[in-house]
Amino acid sequence: MFFRLLKPLTHASFIVKTTIMTWKDLVNTSGISQTLTRANSCLGLKTIYKLSAGGTNPTVPLTRECDCSGFVAWAVGIPRELPPGSNHWFFTDSIWGGGSPVKPGLFSQMELPQSVPGDLLVYPHSGDAPGHVGIIAQVDHNRPSMVIHCSHGNFAHFGDAVRVTDPAVFLATNHPTRCMRLNYEVLKSFLA
Repeated sequence: MFFRLLKPLTHASFIVKTTIMTWKDLVNTSGISQTLTRANSCLGLKTIYKLSAGGTNPTVPLTRECDCSGFVAWAVGIPRELPPGSNHWFFTDSIWGGGSPVKPGLFSQMELPQSVPGDLLVYPHSGDAPGHVGIIAQVDHNRPSMVIHCSHGNFAHFGDAVRVTDPAVFLATNHPTRCMRLNYEVLKSFLA
């Protein structure tokens, strides 16, 4: 927080208090509702898919170019490098691995019938094939039925990388997919 001196047209002076939001402010208020609200705010923006892009500053609107991990980091309200300057990156393999090296225990694996909106579906990198992550937006009959995610396929087919789709790309049998739940209390330990 800082103060800025403004000089009006009169001779009187006054101080205006200006608050600048940080990623820690977003973490302090983080939760499933905030994550889903932020994710849904990106629908229809014509986001361009670009691997390794986006998600570096959650206090500003989502960047025009983004990938799946950057989108999820931004929706959660965290910078992709967490904490900034640590060289610990939030990406599909770190989510798949429960949060390590960013923060061990940041994610817990859930069985699909236990999934709720706000949980993540993720599969890791495999050889030259990148991993993928999305946010469960809807659950029907104890299974994820809709996922909001940023993907090259969405961009190629619809001209917008961020879309809500069925979870077929995650549940295909050609890769192992996990349902991971973000532990917001562990996330808030970054504030200590």
